[in-house]
Amino acid sequence: MAEAELIPVTKAAKLVNASPHTLRQLVRDGTLATFVRPLDRRTRLVRVTDVTALAEPRPIPRGKEDRLRPPLPPECETPA
Repeated sequence: MAEAELIPVTKAAKLVNASPHTLRQLVRDGTLATFVRPLDRRTRLVRVTDVTALAEPRPIPRGKEDRLRPPLPPECETPA
């Protein structure tokens, strides 16, 4: 099995057009795994495949669309 490519968090953020802060937050939340090099423990590395998988759009589960936007006032609703 080929070894997964590891890149620093800052490069990964540029790859998916996100801020490094956002990726570090995902690391803190446990959503994204990090690795370190034994000779340089300061740089946090992430798998390219993990980061690109997180950047893929996902469908919103049914019923959650209504919670994402506020309800329309009655005068703005279209008659059925």
